[in-house]
Amino acid sequence: MVLGAAVGETGFMAAYDGAPLEALKLAIKERNAEGGIDGRPVELLVKDTHSDKATAKTAADELMSEGVEMLVVSCDFDYGAPAAQVAQQEGKISFSLCAQSVKFGAQGIGPYAYTPAAAAVDQGATTAEWVLDKKHWDKGFVLEDSTLAYDEESCTGFNERFTERGGEIVGEATFQQEDASVASQIAKIKAASPQPEFIRICSVPPGAATAIKQIRAAGINLPIVGPDSLDGTYWMKGIPNLSDVYYSAVGSIYGDDPDPQVNAFVKSYEKATGEPPATAYVLFGPTLFELYATAVEEAGSTEAAAVAEALNGFSKVPTLVGATTYTEEIHIALDRPFVFIGVTDGQPKYLETLTASEPAPYKVG
Repeated sequence: MVLGAAVGETGFMAAYDGAPLEALKLAIKERNAEGGIDGRPVELLVKDTHSDKATAKTAADELMSEGVEMLVVSCDFDYGAPAAQVAQQEGKISFSLCAQSVKFGAQGIGPYAYTPAAAAVDQGATTAEWVLDKKHWDKGFVLEDSTLAYDEESCTGFNERFTERGGEIVGEATFQQEDASVASQIAKIKAASPQPEFIRICSVPPGAATAIKQIRAAGINLPIVGPDSLDGTYWMKGIPNLSDVYYSAVGSIYGDDPDPQVNAFVKSYEKATGEPPATAYVLFGPTLFELYATAVEEAGSTEAAAVAEALNGFSKVPTLVGATTYTEEIHIALDRPFVFIGVTDGQPKYLETLTASEPAPYKVG
C-alpha cells in the first residue's frame, strides 16, 4: 500500500509539517511491524513542496503518477489545499497533517478531503471562554494577521464568542505575515481607550514572533493570548525571558500533559528521533494514520468512496488528540477539548484543559 506526502520539508511550513511527518513515519513503521493495514505493508513516498503552493500541486501530480492510494498534505488549508485538490480530482482520499480551517473538507475541497485537527473557530471560541471564565479579563485588543484562513477563523471564533459572553474588544488592528514592523499597530494598542487587559493575537510564527517581540520591546507587558501556532520554544529564542504569553494547544509536549498516552508518545518520539518534538502538532501524525487505517480496514478497500463512507460514520472515535467525529458535511473536529499553556521566562507549562460550552458555528466561505 503506497501512500504519498506532499508537504513542506523546507521553507515556512517545515516548522508545522516536520514533526507530524516524522511521527507519521514512525506510526507506519510500527504498523508494518504488526502486519500493516489489512495485511498489506505500507510505504510512504514524500515530495518536498518547499512551502510553495504551486510546487504543492506539482508534487501532488507527481505522487499521483506514482500510484499513491492516499495523499497527506501540509498542515494548513492555504498551503495544503492545492495538493488536496489534485487528490480530489484523481478520486483519492487526502488528509492534511493538521489543517484547522473549516474549508479543509467537503465544501472547501471535496468529499475526499479530511483533517485530524480541530477547527480554528472552535479553538478561538474555547479560548474566549477561557479568557473570560478562568482569567476574568473582559477587555481585549485583537491583533489579526490576515495572511491565512487559519488566522482569520481563529480570530472570528474568538471575537464572536468573546463579545457574545459580554467581553469588550477595545481595539483591533491587522498586519501581514511578512510585515517587518508593527509600529502602527502598537500605537493603536497604546491609544486604546479603555486600555485592554490582554492582547489576542491570531497569527503564526515567524510573523507572530516578530509582532510579539516588537510589542514587548515597546514596553507593553500585557498578557498575550494566541492560538496553537504559538506552541514550541523555537520561535521564542529572540525574545529573552518571554512571559505572560498563553495559548491553546492540542496537547502539552512538555511532560506535563494530563493524558499519560500523550506523555508516553512524546518520550517515544524523542527516543526514536533523538530530539523532542518541536510542537504539539506532532500528535497529528499518528492520529491521521490510525484514522485512515481504521477506515480502510472497515471498508475492506482503499477505494476512496468506500473509505470516505467509513470515515463519515466515525462518531467520537478515540485518538491521541481526542475523540473524532466525521459526517458527510464535516471532515474536521468541532467539539474537542483544548489544553492551555502558559509561558514564563521562555518556558511553556500546562495550565488546564477546557472544552467550549458549545461548538462554534460551522461556516465555510
